[in-house]
Amino acid sequence: MARRRGRRRGRKGPVRRAARPDPSGTISIKRRGYGFVETNEGEFFVSQRDLHGAMDGDRVIVSPVSGDGRRRRARVVHVLVRSHDTVVGTYEENQGLGVVVPADTRISFDFFVDASSCPDVHTGDVVRARIVAYPTRHTAARAFVEEVVGRDSDADIAQRVLVASHDVETVFSDQVLDEARAAKLDVAAALAQPGRRDLRDRHVFTIDPVDARDFDDAISVEELDEGKVRLGVHIADVSHYVPWNSALDLAARRRSTSVYLVDRVIPMLPEELSCDLCSLKPGCDRLAFTVDVVLDATGAVVATDLYPSVIRSRARLDYEQVQRFLDGDGCLSDPRTERGVSCLAEIADGLRARRVEHGAIDFDGEEPHVALDDQGRVVQVLLRHRTRATGAIEEAMILANRVVARHMHDRGVPMVYRIHEAPALESVARLKSLLLELSYPVDGLMELQPRAFQDVLARAAERPERELVTNRVLRSMKRAVYRTDNLGHFGLAADAYTHFTSPIRRYPDLVAHRLLKAQLRGCFATGGDVRTSHLAQAVREGEDVTPDLPKLCDSLGWICEHASGQERVAAEIESSSVQIKLCEYLADHVGETYPGVVTGVSNSGLYVMLPIMVKGLVPMRSLGQEYFVVDAEHQTLTGEDSGRVLRIGMQVRVTLKAVSPSEQTVDLELS
Repeated sequence: MARRRGRRRGRKGPVRRAARPDPSGTISIKRRGYGFVETNEGEFFVSQRDLHGAMDGDRVIVSPVSGDGRRRRARVVHVLVRSHDTVVGTYEENQGLGVVVPADTRISFDFFVDASSCPDVHTGDVVRARIVAYPTRHTAARAFVEEVVGRDSDADIAQRVLVASHDVETVFSDQVLDEARAAKLDVAAALAQPGRRDLRDRHVFTIDPVDARDFDDAISVEELDEGKVRLGVHIADVSHYVPWNSALDLAARRRSTSVYLVDRVIPMLPEELSCDLCSLKPGCDRLAFTVDVVLDATGAVVATDLYPSVIRSRARLDYEQVQRFLDGDGCLSDPRTERGVSCLAEIADGLRARRVEHGAIDFDGEEPHVALDDQGRVVQVLLRHRTRATGAIEEAMILANRVVARHMHDRGVPMVYRIHEAPALESVARLKSLLLELSYPVDGLMELQPRAFQDVLARAAERPERELVTNRVLRSMKRAVYRTDNLGHFGLAADAYTHFTSPIRRYPDLVAHRLLKAQLRGCFATGGDVRTSHLAQAVREGEDVTPDLPKLCDSLGWICEHASGQERVAAEIESSSVQIKLCEYLADHVGETYPGVVTGVSNSGLYVMLPIMVKGLVPMRSLGQEYFVVDAEHQTLTGEDSGRVLRIGMQVRVTLKAVSPSEQTVDLELS
C-alpha cells in the first residue's frame, strides 16, 4: 500500500503565506526618462533603465526594489495594457535598414522598419508608424510606416507631430465631402415642417472672436412690459443637415470635437457645413434651434420656449469691438444693435451674480494667446481673461444649456447631460494643505461648501500666486464628463446641465439637438420609451426627426464615454500647441531674466511659472553644492546647511538657461 506523504495529524507545521502580488498601475514617464507608477500600495519611482520597454500611459506591473531612503523605487516586470499602437518620429535609413527615432523623448528605444516596404519614404521624413512588436530583452521594437507627416525642416513640423501623435483624423473621406456638398438650404421646405418658426424679423446678432470662421450661436434681446426681457439664444440647426448614421454623422461621431491649435483648426465637420451652410453668417437666412427665455426685473426665469426656427443675423460683432463699446469707447453698427448689446450685458451681469449667489464657483483665470506672422513665428503673446463681452455670451450659453437640460430632465426622456461631480475629499485635503501654507482661509472646504472655494479664488484674485491657486483649485475638482444620468453640475451649481450651444464643433450638442427635436415632436412616451407609432408617422410626414431613434438612444452611453475621452485628447493637444509656440518664443530669449512664482517642488527641483504662463524647472543641481530636503506635504525645499527655504507661492527671479520647444521643457536658474 502506498504510504501517504504529509504532516501527521495533530502536528503543526510552518504556516505558508500566499505570495503577495506585485503592485500594478499606470506609468507616467517624464521627459527626462524616468517614470512614476501610482498603485494601491503608493507611488513608485522607476528609473529609465528599469522601464523595460514600457511607454507613457501603459498599465504595468512593477516589482519594488531597494531605494535610497527618500523615495520608493520599483522596476517594470510586465506590461498589462499598451496605451500606444502608433509612434511618430524621424525616419532614418542605412544600408537597407530603416529606423524610426521617436519624437517623444519619453520613448527610450527606436523602432526598426523594413525599408523595402516604404520606398517613397526618405531619411529626414517625419512619419507615423504602426507598431508591430514592442521591445523585449531579446528583440527590438518593430513598426511599419503608415503616413509621412512632413520633413524635419518644416516650420510647422512640431504642430504636425503633435496632431499625428494623438491619431487625430485630419482628412474627410470623399463620401463625407460629397454629403456635405450636397446639403442645401431650403427655407420654404423647412418652414413647412410643424413647429419651425420664422424669426427673420427679429434683430439677431453674433459676438465671437475676431478670427472666428464658424458662428454657431446668435443672440436677440427684446424688452417686454413690467421690466421683463426675452433673451433669445439661437443655435445653428446642424442636425437638419447631418442625418444619424450618415457618413457625415459617423465622421463627426468619431472625431467628437473640433480641435483648435495655435495655427489651424481640425474641424469636426467639413467646412462646407461648419463655415458656410450651418454658420450663422450676417445677412444670410439660416436654420436654427431657438431657446427663448423670459426673465423678470430681478433676473429670474419666468418662462421658456424651445423650437426650431429660421433666423437672419443683422450684425457680426467681435469681443474686442463689443468691449470697447461697453467701455464707452466706440460704437456698433446701428442703434438697435447697441441697445441689444447693452441689454445683453446687463442681463449677463445679473445672471452671473445669481449663479455665484446660488453656489457656482466662478473661475476667472488668464490664458495665453499667441499671435503669429505669415511664417508661423510668434510676434506677440497676450494674456486673455474674461471681459464683460466674453462673459455676456458665456452667461447666455450657460442659461440656454440649463434650460434645455431642465426641460428634458423634467420630462424623463433620454438625454446627454454634462455632469460635474463634487470633488473627492482626498483632493480637497491636498488643496487645503497648500492653502494653509499660503495662509488662505480654508473654513468650509472639507465640507465641500462652494462658497469656501469662491472665497479662496476671491482672495487670490489680486495676489501674485493667483494663477497657481486658481490652477490648484481646478485640479482639486473632478473632470466634467458626459453622462446619460443627470448628476448635476457642482461647479455651476446647476441641478441639470447639458451641452446644446455648439453643435458645429461638439458631437454631444448635436445629439442633444436630435433628442430635443424628438421630444418636441412627441416621439417619447412618459418614462422615456420611444413611441414608435408617433415616430413612424413623423418620418412619413417628412418631419425633422431621427428615423432610427431607438438605435440613437441605445448608443447614448457609448457616445458619452467616447466624447468625454475625445474631449480630453483635444484639450491636451490644444494646450500643447500653445506651449510649443510659447517655448519657440522663449528660445529667442535665452539668457534673459524674468519674475516668476514657485508652483511646486520635487526631487527634480523647483517649478516656476513665468509671466507668459509657461512653467519651467530650476534643477536641483543648479541650487549649488548644498543638499536640499524635499517636503512634499508642505511643498518646500530646505537647505540642510543654510536653512534656506524655497516654498510654493514664493516670488523669485529666474534666468532662462535653455528651451526645447519639441519637448516643451524650459530650464531656469535662480537669479
